[in-house]
Amino acid sequence: MSTKKGDIVVDPFGGGGSTFEAAELAGRYWIGTEITDCSIIRERFDRQLPASNRVVPAKLRRAFVDADETLSFPIIADHR
Repeated sequence: MSTKKGDIVVDPFGGGGSTFEAAELAGRYWIGTEITDCSIIRERFDRQLPASNRVVPAKLRRAFVDADETLSFPIIADHR
């Protein structure tokens, strides 16, 4: 409610992924974490948003550093 299209929503407690889904549907980028298995969130996206583009947006890519320079974020979507 307090963000604009293209803003980034951060949810450190992913749970079932409802915040991620809402952000996706509202045209926001999102970053989320979950301490347990994320398969529930992946299944939710497969079921509810099968056409979502699951890549790391260029704007967010700079925020992540990986020693082997490969990024693997299977459920972050790019709206552009």
